[in-house]
Amino acid sequence: MSRKEELQKANDKIKNSLETQLSDLKQNMDNVGKGALIIGGGLLGAYLLTNTLTKSDKKKKTKKVKRDKDASFNQKDNLLMSTVKEQAFVFLLGLAAERLTSFLNELEKDEKE
Repeated sequence: MSRKEELQKANDKIKNSLETQLSDLKQNMDNVGKGALIIGGGLLGAYLLTNTLTKSDKKKKTKKVKRDKDASFNQKDNLLMSTVKEQAFVFLLGLAAERLTSFLNELEKDEKE
């Protein structure tokens, strides 16, 4: 075998190796992008939910509250809304943490392979 053929085979081998690495890199970037979109979507959902629930509270605060039975009802309503907001926020954070953990585990598996 001539020197030119040996160099051509080495060149083809390196080229195939680079193509394989490039396809693996593309796949990993796709996984990272999907994970980022999922987490971003969860955070956006939490923000929108919180923003929607707090808008009604802001409108109520701007109105004058009478100091009779209506005042005690509004205090209970605010307590209920704050509890619901907290529970929704905790749920969404748990969901985002779960997705992030599974994503990191998949990345770790891919790196080991």
